Amino acid sequence: MLKNIKNLLVIILVLAIFAGLIYSYVYLTNRQSPVSSEPSSIDITAVARYTPTWGPGDVKNLVATAVPTPYARKTVPEIAAMNQALADKKSLLATDILIGSQYKAINVEQYCTNLKLGNIDMGSSTIGAAVLRELQWDMGVSLGDLTFTMEEGSSTIPVYHAADENGNPYTETQSYGILVITVNDFGINGPTILSGNEQVFSTGDSIELYKLWLIPRELLTGQDLIGEKSVMVTNMAMELVNLETLTPHGSDVNLKGLYREFVNSFSTSGEGHIYDTLIAIFDPMAKEHGFAGIEKVVLKMPPMSTTIYGWQDYGDMPLIPTDYPAKFADNVCPNEPAPEVLDALNGGE
Repeated sequence: MLKNIKNLLVIILVLAIFAGLIYSYVYLTNRQSPVSSEPSSIDITAVARYTPTWGPGDVKNLVATAVPTPYARKTVPEIAAMNQALADKKSLLATDILIGSQYKAINVEQYCTNLKLGNIDMGSSTIGAAVLRELQWDMGVSLGDLTFTMEEGSSTIPVYHAADENGNPYTETQSYGILVITVNDFGINGPTILSGNEQVFSTGDSIELYKLWLIPRELLTGQDLIGEKSVMVTNMAMELVNLETLTPHGSDVNLKGLYREFVNSFSTSGEGHIYDTLIAIFDPMAKEHGFAGIEKVVLKMPPMSTTIYGWQDYGDMPLIPTDYPAKFADNVCPNEPAPEVLDALNGGE
């Protein structure tokens, strides 16, 4: 009896072990494999080339870098090389003087004096001259007094590229250039008398009787008093019309206008402006040196003079003499109306 019980226990133990083995087999067979959290397409080469050594918690950054998303590239402009090219390319401007602004006007001025014998003023003997001229002044700068340099300006909007030299997509950002023009010195040339626009004629009293009366004196002394005065008043009228056309009554408004237009010509686009010529020449050069182009032009100028006497001509000589307008204070005909421009054009001698 005891023997039968032992045999039964052995059979139950064997069956239990067998059942456990079957259960384990079924469980392991039906269990699903874990889902991988890694991207389906990771560029291992990209990871090696563009990612640093990642620390704890950087798994998201690693995955974001490894998948083929565009990386950013900044093109650094060759500023030093560009500045050297600018220094070497001044000859492209094909001139020594760059004219930045012009002022042109037509005007009539007159100068009169009285005939005198010694200190004796001969009555009713006013002799004078009136001069009409159309005049032009140019404000310019010599290339030798110019310096061109390029500075880095604002950045462009990133541009997408499908593939770099290794086939990887990227976005490229460039810098615009700021062309800086430094003017060390400038001058004003003029006046230029425009062709055909000059008239000279006499004003004042009729002095025919004086001419007859002075003939014997001229024969005795060899001095042509009326002729000398005529030359003098004509020269004074010519000088006066030049000065009054540019600086009327000592005003510097026209000089300041020349200066402002000079700055605009170099720094803004417009008809006849130097700016457009500079952009046409230097913008392609900027792109060759890594810039996206020229963003703007900045002009650095010496300040304008605070008086009419501080302006200079191309030879660095004073444009307006310091004795103006005092030199013409003895003009005896300023109260007489000067001939109108149309009258002068129609009745000049």
